[in-house]
Amino acid sequence: MNHFTPLLSAMNTPRSRPVSLNSLCLSLILLSSVMVALTDESSSLQAAEDPADMAFLKLHEKPRKRYEGITQELTARVKDTPNSASLWLRLGDARFFAGDAAGALAAYDECVKLSPERLTAFWQRGLVLHAVGQWKEGAAQFQMYHDQISQSDRENGLWQILCNAPLLGEDKALEQRIRYVKPDRQPFPLVYRMYEKEVSLDQVRKQLAATQLSKAEQDSVDFYLPLYAGFQSHMRGQTAEARQLYDEALKSTWAPEAGYGPNFMWHVGRLQRASLTPK
Repeated sequence: MNHFTPLLSAMNTPRSRPVSLNSLCLSLILLSSVMVALTDESSSLQAAEDPADMAFLKLHEKPRKRYEGITQELTARVKDTPNSASLWLRLGDARFFAGDAAGALAAYDECVKLSPERLTAFWQRGLVLHAVGQWKEGAAQFQMYHDQISQSDRENGLWQILCNAPLLGEDKALEQRIRYVKPDRQPFPLVYRMYEKEVSLDQVRKQLAATQLSKAEQDSVDFYLPLYAGFQSHMRGQTAEARQLYDEALKSTWAPEAGYGPNFMWHVGRLQRASLTPK
């Protein structure tokens, strides 16, 4: 199809039928719209042809669609059993994994209404607050977890930084970071130092490579290190680097099978990668 036919027809009108200024302007507007559409189409084709993005979208779509189905099932169940806190929790997880962070937050809040004692340990809610841009509330959720649940869990502290950074900037967020003394599982002590700008990602990789780790510890490191390096790059607006790091983390076959926490974080990485992927 010749997208330029309307303009060419107008410009080639016989002299006995002069082209009006309005007609010419309309044709120019049409040509401009066509050029924009062609540019957008070209950009989409280029994005779709990127091997890394194509591989990610293939990885992403299957769980997204699966959790859309699970969301529908749980939504029907919660209508029949609206006073089940655990059911609202499961619905929140399913909505989040399907890409509906706002819906997940609503479900989590229903869970808290029914079971208020869950709030202090509700790290999932903090992650969803970050996802919907309620960073102040997210930072408060992670501070509450530190104050009342665990004073060694640096993963929790990393998310407080990630929530505060969009509000305060990275340097101010680091000034307000949680300070840790107690030991924690690898790679989080080193990752925390990386966020504190004491070591680089390459230095962390070299140090961990020289550390004797069990198979389970190595699997954990291979997943969590690129994942949290990806979150850091994403926070800094380094999108190309973040995409590569997310892709590295999402290659993990350990995380989806290693239990609730690692599986949850695998989906967080998937959703963050999706936010950087042209559709």
